[in-house]
Amino acid sequence: QVDAGRITRLTLRFEECRIPPERMPGYTGARGPLVDALTGAQAAWDFMRPGLSAVMNGACLGMLDHAAAMLASGEAMLSRGETARTGEGLKEFRARVDAARLLVLRVAWRYDKGERVSGEASIVKAHSSALSMQLASWLAGRFFRQAACKGDRFEKFCRDAKGFDILEGTGDMQRIMAARWLARAA
Repeated sequence: QVDAGRITRLTLRFEECRIPPERMPGYTGARGPLVDALTGAQAAWDFMRPGLSAVMNGACLGMLDHAAAMLASGEAMLSRGETARTGEGLKEFRARVDAARLLVLRVAWRYDKGERVSGEASIVKAHSSALSMQLASWLAGRFFRQAACKGDRFEKFCRDAKGFDILEGTGDMQRIMAARWLARAA
């Protein structure tokens, strides 16, 4: 429907849409439709986990930059000694997030090469979500005034970090998948 030159309602209809089997993720044709469907679902998660991990790591870097800017401007309202300790803690977390980013890039690169990355993708996702929770907890302990204010970036990041853990399966499920992958690789 068009109302005053604006589209107010649009309906898309898909009829008899078919994707050739050889274009489906995980398709081998050798193991039957159910197994290929489950393999395809796993391939989709293998694709998503590094992307989700990159989002988590990006959110962590954004919060580290924000916290560093607050320290530099004096808005953090910390003592001189606490400011120095917090600055050192921010450097440590930045190194940990940078390492997590490298893990994500490695898994994404291997996926792009066509390799199976289910176990490593689970490890990266579990690690990135745990790291975001650790950072959120640490920041809330140092910037508690801001973390307690509804709508503040620190408060929002604390909520987002918990959501990252829940998003796309719980961290516990990711750790189980990672453990199974490591057991098979040993």
